[in-house]
Amino acid sequence: METNNLIPEVCLMIYRQKKEHTSDEFYLETRKFKKTSLGYRILEGKPLDRNTHSKLSKYFKKSKNDNVYCDGLFPENILYFGENNSEPHIIWYRKKSAASLIFKKELNVKDGVYIMPTLVFMLKNNTLSVFAVKTNSPNENTRLYKAPFHNIYNDGSVCMGSALIMDSNELKTIIKNYENAFFNSKFSHFQNEGSPIKGNLNTYFNRIVNKHLPFDTSLLINHKKKLKSLTL
Repeated sequence: METNNLIPEVCLMIYRQKKEHTSDEFYLETRKFKKTSLGYRILEGKPLDRNTHSKLSKYFKKSKNDNVYCDGLFPENILYFGENNSEPHIIWYRKKSAASLIFKKELNVKDGVYIMPTLVFMLKNNTLSVFAVKTNSPNENTRLYKAPFHNIYNDGSVCMGSALIMDSNELKTIIKNYENAFFNSKFSHFQNEGSPIKGNLNTYFNRIVNKHLPFDTSLLINHKKKLKSLTL
């Protein structure tokens, strides 16, 4: 941004309790500018109002992803970490493991524990996408399959509905929060072309619920693309 195209609008002043106080309490005020023949003059201070607070919050929320960081070493399940349109672009996988799933009553699918295949997650442009793979060690040439879940569009993107996703800038926490939001949501309906597996997913789930049987990967539908296509 060209700074010579900017003009001062408001000055934010932050006051903190003196050292002898044990609590970290702050007081925020704003000071507007007045243009004079000699330049800009700072006016008297006023408590930070809701309108200015809202504008600042929207600005920092918009730019929050500029400082995404990883606390410690990158975990081995992260496949890709980059940026797209100033938003984080993250690809990671979750090895074949048990998941507790809950369903909307109208589906007539039993809530319970299911052994799901290895899943590849992608967060891009604030959209979560999920795919299935047939290996516990995916790489760029691994073939992708449709994830065997409800609420997923044909391109792999997830309809999150009103799921609450906790905010964070820490890479591993972002991944944890999105996985939790996905698995803790109530699966409710098929998207686009209906059942995402060969056969009826509802019937199959009721057959394997709480039996600790691994998901039959022969039922997965080929997505006709490889994992490396997600990095573009």
